[in-house]
Amino acid sequence: MVFEVDGMVKYSEVDFKGDMKIDSMIDNFQDTTMLNSLKVGASAENLRKRGYAWVLSFWKVKIIRTPKIYDEIKIGTNPYDFKGLFGRRSFWIEDGGEKVVVADSVWAFMDISTLRPAKVLEDEIEAYGVRDAIAPDIFAESRKIILPDADYTRLPEIPVTRDMLDMNVHVNNCQYMRIALRAADLKVLPKEASMEFKKAAHFGDTFVPYVCADDKQVFVDLRSPEGVSYAVAQFVF
Repeated sequence: MVFEVDGMVKYSEVDFKGDMKIDSMIDNFQDTTMLNSLKVGASAENLRKRGYAWVLSFWKVKIIRTPKIYDEIKIGTNPYDFKGLFGRRSFWIEDGGEKVVVADSVWAFMDISTLRPAKVLEDEIEAYGVRDAIAPDIFAESRKIILPDADYTRLPEIPVTRDMLDMNVHVNNCQYMRIALRAADLKVLPKEASMEFKKAAHFGDTFVPYVCADDKQVFVDLRSPEGVSYAVAQFVF
């Protein structure tokens, strides 16, 4: 089921050049997901009351052309491929009728009481109308980010503060990307941005960013002080 909302690129969503930031794109994708769930009667709040939640496993965003400040845009999402313990969502931003940003994502259906993946509920599949949905596989390659065997620069620790949390009481998906972008300190906008989520971070936890770069890509590994990865990002130029 395709779901779209109209919008405009706002001042708070752009960088110093007036280009829409990657984390702003992802914020819009996340908000559109929540609205889509609300409209079909499968809101995150209702799902939580039943003891379940969708947990993001992987993002990949491809930037074809960067939206600019005050561009009138359309943000869309299409949930699809609900199988077993997982579901997927594609996303896009249209500007002037042209898809200028596209993305794909993988989500795990979680039992909150056990913190383990569970089979997607039948009424959840029915609500989204995805039983027979077919969507193009925007990115056919692996949903794993393979970190290179190279030297990494360790950056200062970042404590998890309450303003990073969402209603699931762990660090919001967009915050991981925002922290990784700051650690990467990119000079130009990448063509692709990916993130693999490995472990939920909570208030009181600490991120230790490790950064590795060459002329084509930058990797950021957000680890705990003990060396356990919370999330891994890859930016390709």
